Amino acid sequence: MSGAGGTNSGVRVGVPEERSILGGDLMRLERLQEAEVLELDGEIIILNQLTFAVTKLNGSAGWIWQQLEGGLTVEELVQRMVAEYEGVDAAQVGADIAGFIDQMSSIGLIKRAG
Repeated sequence: MSGAGGTNSGVRVGVPEERSILGGDLMRLERLQEAEVLELDGEIIILNQLTFAVTKLNGSAGWIWQQLEGGLTVEELVQRMVAEYEGVDAAQVGADIAGFIDQMSSIGLIKRAG
């Protein structure tokens, strides 16, 4: 396909790119090992034993936290959540999970493992 200047832009119309929903974030995620976790009234309470900070997770965030016990990638989390919750939009789920992972990473509860 030619761009405005008549050169090939490298984009193929109608052919999906071979990458993940979230742009290729395929690194495994790990939960902080030094975290005490308690479930209370359907919510997850996490105590970071290194900083003594307490974090409370709602239902969907708690679900993500529990899934990370197995060291999944963001892409795998998205696939599992889409399969678990009927009718959700994969792109929105991906954006929400990415935001959650970024937030949890910034407070040290989740890290990306090579």
